[in-house]
Amino acid sequence: MYSQTNIIDVENAVKRLGSIERPYGDNEGDALNSQSILNVLDENTKSLVHESVSIIEEYIFKNGIYPDRRAIGVMCNRGIEISDGPSQYDFTKYVCKIQAGEWDIVIITNV
Repeated sequence: MYSQTNIIDVENAVKRLGSIERPYGDNEGDALNSQSILNVLDENTKSLVHESVSIIEEYIFKNGIYPDRRAIGVMCNRGIEISDGPSQYDFTKYVCKIQAGEWDIVIITNV
């Protein structure tokens, strides 16, 4: 039986992502799930990032292209910092940024 992703799954995913150490180099402004960071992570950590980001994405975008406002509200009430809105550079994209420890997680969808 399929179980729907819930806020506890999201909290655990954010905690796992927040515990990943920043690799050496000039990458302070890069999101954890950006290609520049993923390229230098080991395979286990890279797999953890992909799995955790997909859990967060499934929870936020469970109703389609735009994020579920209720899901974002629940995340905020649980202390997860999240911001979202249309991309400033491409109006056909919608961006969500989640804070996980010292990392930003950026999820972009096409509108």
